[in-house]
Amino acid sequence: MEAMRLGLRGRSWIPIGPSPLSKVIKYNGLVCAIAISPSNPNVVYVGTGGGGLWRTMDAGHFWQPLFDRQPTLGIGEPGGIAINPINPSILYVGTSRRLTKEPTTAGLFKSTDYGYSWIRLGSGYPVGNTGNAKQFFEQNININVILVDPTNTSTLYLASDDGFFRSTDGGLNWTETGNFSKEVLSLVLDSSTGSPILYAGIIGIGVFKSNDGGLNWTQILSSATPSVQTSFSKAVVDIAPATSSPNPAGVQILYVALRGVGSVPDAIGIYLSTDQGATWSQQSGTDVPKPQFDYAFHMAVDPGSPGDGVNDILYLGGVLQSRSDDSGNKFEDISSGLHPDTHAWAFSRQPSPIPSIVYSGNDGGLFKSTDKGATWEDLNSGLVQTTLFYNVTTKPDGPGLGIQVGAFQDNGIFTTSTAVADEWKGDEINSDGGDVAYDKNGRFLYASNWGGKRANVYRSTDNGLTIQKTITPWDASEQADYIASVAADPNTSGIVYVSGNHNLWQSFDSGSTWRVITPISGSCDGIDVAKGNGNHVVISIDKKVFLSTNALADTVEPFTEITRNLPGRDVMRVAFDPNDPSTIYAVLGGFSDPNNPNDKGNVFRTNISASSWTDISPNFSAPFSAIALDGATVPSTIYAGTEFGVLRTVDGGSFWSVLDEIHFPRVPVLDLELRGRLLVAATYGRGAFAFFTNIGDPIIAMNLENNLAFGTVRQGPAYLKLQIFNVGDPGRGGIIVRHLVIESVQRLMGSNSFSVLPTPNTPIVIPAGEHIDFTVEYNPAGGGIEEIATIRIVSNDLNASYVDLPATGRQEAYD
Repeated sequence: MEAMRLGLRGRSWIPIGPSPLSKVIKYNGLVCAIAISPSNPNVVYVGTGGGGLWRTMDAGHFWQPLFDRQPTLGIGEPGGIAINPINPSILYVGTSRRLTKEPTTAGLFKSTDYGYSWIRLGSGYPVGNTGNAKQFFEQNININVILVDPTNTSTLYLASDDGFFRSTDGGLNWTETGNFSKEVLSLVLDSSTGSPILYAGIIGIGVFKSNDGGLNWTQILSSATPSVQTSFSKAVVDIAPATSSPNPAGVQILYVALRGVGSVPDAIGIYLSTDQGATWSQQSGTDVPKPQFDYAFHMAVDPGSPGDGVNDILYLGGVLQSRSDDSGNKFEDISSGLHPDTHAWAFSRQPSPIPSIVYSGNDGGLFKSTDKGATWEDLNSGLVQTTLFYNVTTKPDGPGLGIQVGAFQDNGIFTTSTAVADEWKGDEINSDGGDVAYDKNGRFLYASNWGGKRANVYRSTDNGLTIQKTITPWDASEQADYIASVAADPNTSGIVYVSGNHNLWQSFDSGSTWRVITPISGSCDGIDVAKGNGNHVVISIDKKVFLSTNALADTVEPFTEITRNLPGRDVMRVAFDPNDPSTIYAVLGGFSDPNNPNDKGNVFRTNISASSWTDISPNFSAPFSAIALDGATVPSTIYAGTEFGVLRTVDGGSFWSVLDEIHFPRVPVLDLELRGRLLVAATYGRGAFAFFTNIGDPIIAMNLENNLAFGTVRQGPAYLKLQIFNVGDPGRGGIIVRHLVIESVQRLMGSNSFSVLPTPNTPIVIPAGEHIDFTVEYNPAGGGIEEIATIRIVSNDLNASYVDLPATGRQEAYD
């Protein structure tokens, strides 16, 4: 209801895709880990670069997010997901910031109910969850691979950027062994003998072997190995499957793929050992895919191979993908139907002679082949949305959800124009998208992208579906930053600005001709033009802010630096107040330094005539990346995009609140667009969300008495009210309305001193505009004990089917 008073179109966040990015091939966001249930091959889990963990139970037709409420959504590459092979309801997920824009990792997580709920190992919650597993989040360690020993599922093995670890108690406590000085980027287990044999690939060092479950290690491949004799970076190791008559000493056939360094950054080749690493030979295959440094380079052995070192099937991915049917002596290109840049492979072995089902995780999502890569099926639809946005724009004054256009990492420019449901379309602007902006009247769309060697700027008259003209203002001598910022004057059609890496360019004729209006030195992260006065233009260059007050003049005076007293961190966005063209806002990335009084705050306001910036930040430190202002209110309502969602203030920054935390994942928001009362958030890993209401859909909201914090209770039981609302639009004119159905409200985990009273009975129906009261009871366990529990609400709100709430309390200490 508050959103309606503030002038927004909706009552909650809804996902608006892309699902999928639709071209000839259908794409989505980066997939970096894949795990297939050992009991049901139709159940597949994928980890993404910044969009968390997803599960399909029908072989990829429909997907469900399982990790949206965790502190970070980056999953470890290439094996950050592990399924207990004996009890597949138990999952482990390791987080990583290797592929995300999030500043921290969140450690190692465990689920005992197929991913419906999670505990962060070592966090101390619930009771008994203690151990040194907390080092993974306290020390910001990237987790790359997790393995569960099938001979003893309490034993886990973990590869990380800080070395190799093993646990014998289900992940609570870990011992580091090997003393590896660099990242462990690949780890495989041979359990064919009943005694675990491990192989680890260490970046820049080589391959190590352990015969005792990781307690002791021996190096078996290095740059000094006779068949290698060269330096390398990433080393990927895998083992062949056990032969039909297993060797009692374990699998003998090993494969290693090496990536070169220095002047030879391509793949050096494939190496084979037939004696568990005692000796090595380089295979003759040289037509291997070119890696993209260590970012995209991964190899795997098909478990349907004979395991003989002669006819084994290898899949190798770099920028493109190839397959070898002869143990690496010859490779065949299988990249047709796939997206570039490979991060993970996975297999579902089939009865002979049927080929294994192979999965490829890459920058474009997840793909499946049943014919050894001859053809590929994309699995990037069905509500999965994991794209990595840089920027988004909305067509002025569009009805309903209108038309959005996004600039995507890895995938160029896509639009909702002519698309169906959550699909977005695009075809002509590929590679990495940069920035997008509509002309004042919506006639032209301006877009930039990075083409691999330079940034280009384009103009479209059909919302980016096709390109009518290339309008890049610079030549090869200037190039541009990776992301060339674009902005259109909101006052006058045809006036557009773009940033190179040496100059800020301006056009008065929609990009047909250009002039330089100021030189710049550094990366231009933001450009804004004041509503009501097109002479006012502000730009952010790295840690500095510059201003022009006569940008439309025949001779533009030099831009004035107005960085003033801003902290020395990157200024991610700048924006004018739509109600006052002399007031400017800035949001900063990074964290405040608690020991430096001059490095505090992330949201600031100044005036052209002022001499300093005013800190209007919320009372916590977190990186901010986006800002949007609503001039329909006075003072202007401010929306700010952070590392975990969207904040709002209606009073100039005195008080901030999270805008609908229930329906928004904890993901970095890189851009916000507010046009025609429609607020759109572009995220780095979870696609786009709009603050909008689909008429007839149920929307859950809650009011928690005292935030379910019981405080100190002298004698129990004590009670607090939990109100659940259906704030959905009731519909009109024959619209089919779905009531909110509360399936259950109960304690999920934590102290059993908390409970939810059995009345009202569930399931229970809540019509739109109505609410139901539940009661949480607290009956303390003992004097002076701090207690906490998680209360879970399960409903038919598709965008918040599970809502977890903390309840806290303690009993007064006994005398």
